[in-house]
Amino acid sequence: MTTATFDLRRDEKPANATFLTAAHSARWMATFLWIGIAARSVRFLLRFPLWEDECFLCVNFIDRGFADLLSPLTYHQVAPPLFLWLERAAVLTFGYSEWSLRLVPFVAAVAGLFLFRRLATQFLTGPALLLAFGCFAVAYPAIRYAAEAKQYSTDLFAALLLLCIAVEWHRVRRPFWLWVLAALAAPLLWLSYPAAFVVGGVSLAIGVALFSEVRGQGPRASEESAVRPSTLRRFISQLSTLNPQLAIAWAAYNVAVLVGFGTLFFVIRRQSGAELGFMTEYWRVAFPPLSEPARLPAWLLEVHTSDLLAWPVGGGRGASAFTAVLAAIGFRQLVRKRDPFWGLLLLAPAGLNILAAAMQRYPYGGHFKFSMYLGPAVCLLAGCGAAAWNAKLAKSWPKLARGAMVGTVAVLALVAGITMARDVLNPYKTLSDERARAFARWFWFNAEAEGDVEVVDAHDGKVFSSDAYAELSWTAMFLCNRAIYSPTMHDGHATPIPLTETRPLRCVVYRDPRFEFDEAARDAWLDEMQREHDLAATETYPFTRFGKGERDFRQVDYLDIYTFRPKPVRTATAARAVWK
Repeated sequence: MTTATFDLRRDEKPANATFLTAAHSARWMATFLWIGIAARSVRFLLRFPLWEDECFLCVNFIDRGFADLLSPLTYHQVAPPLFLWLERAAVLTFGYSEWSLRLVPFVAAVAGLFLFRRLATQFLTGPALLLAFGCFAVAYPAIRYAAEAKQYSTDLFAALLLLCIAVEWHRVRRPFWLWVLAALAAPLLWLSYPAAFVVGGVSLAIGVALFSEVRGQGPRASEESAVRPSTLRRFISQLSTLNPQLAIAWAAYNVAVLVGFGTLFFVIRRQSGAELGFMTEYWRVAFPPLSEPARLPAWLLEVHTSDLLAWPVGGGRGASAFTAVLAAIGFRQLVRKRDPFWGLLLLAPAGLNILAAAMQRYPYGGHFKFSMYLGPAVCLLAGCGAAAWNAKLAKSWPKLARGAMVGTVAVLALVAGITMARDVLNPYKTLSDERARAFARWFWFNAEAEGDVEVVDAHDGKVFSSDAYAELSWTAMFLCNRAIYSPTMHDGHATPIPLTETRPLRCVVYRDPRFEFDEAARDAWLDEMQREHDLAATETYPFTRFGKGERDFRQVDYLDIYTFRPKPVRTATAARAVWK
């Protein structure tokens, strides 16, 4: 049996090991596990109002079937088929609500905590293990997307599951785990598009580990000698020593990856093809500037000190520089170990991502949501780097090193505490989102209790502003909040009750000032309606949109409400009186 654990003990005994005992480390590991679960649960249970990025996707779950979700989605959305189906299944099972829409990401996030703990214990020990796990448990990206109805939490889960299974194979060298990988490769590709980078990295790592053993150099041997002719001849002659069961299982895994990727490409070609131009432009800043090679070093530096490495916290314009430094130290430790398996497992996915970015097919960098799969590698390397730095410090200043270690653990716990406190005090992304939901709670319940309500632009083909329902617009939020808080929607589109004087019909028209509005079509519709109904009232509600903290004004949308009542029936006597 081969151990896969990677730590600092082969080079130097950490001087801080005396004040971080195994018992202390185990207690803090358990503490961070519960902190991570608590932080994710608090955000989920607070039931934040859906914000626009969620709504752009979630509007597709209101009335689409499973097959329909493979067609081009509205509001320029693209998402993996299996994730879409899981979301639709949750809605059908539990109803359309903030909680049901976020259930799949939440379960994936909590499961990811346990998977990362398993992965980290196979890679690190001692202080490095504790710091890496603490970094992951309190990381803002992992906590945030645990409670957002988008696919980014499942991206992280898929990556962790693949990494954990690969490490289990590396630990015991049994074909069983390769067959597990082969069985899960296609489903995970259908669950997460960035999983393609991880399955590629896993294949490379396992392949190198297998063929390193064939050369008789061990799984952690250097690959430099492979270029020598004598070594190459020896390698070819020793291929017969390769375990055939492992070779067949590894080949089956690669075939499963190709089949899964091929079928996925065939199934999503309409959806992804419809949005390829839009997404390419949207991602442009996250593509390497190959046409300007002189800018490439600065671009790489900016990418690797910004959102890509925002674990546990960070951001653009160099805000993740400290994590980048720690990860670089951890990478140096990994290089010193000359372990190609772990190096490829953690870093090959990023290399494949850069290749995809060079082909302008997927961003490298940009917002951290696009690179959730890389979070485990960042946390592992940063934890390793922080522990190595602390061990070096402890050689000369042991008390300072101890204080730094205790302070780092305390800061990580504080990060989670601040995140939870902020979520409790401000349970929304923006106040504009909360106001939009509050209006929906008030309007749909009361309006439908008094009469029937129809959204004109979403029914019967009467569209006065088609772009408002196709481009990125807050109409998506309006429709999602209606689906959540409309009693009629929850009753399964109940049959309308005939209009009476006391039960009117309200027709709702949403206007986004950024998009052209066909007033002539609206006026023609009003004339048609008034042939059979009286227009009893017209109301307009403004929706003022601000950014975070109410600091930047965005725009004002409008909701026009036309109230119709049946025309009065005139008796013959009344008609003669009017004629006279």
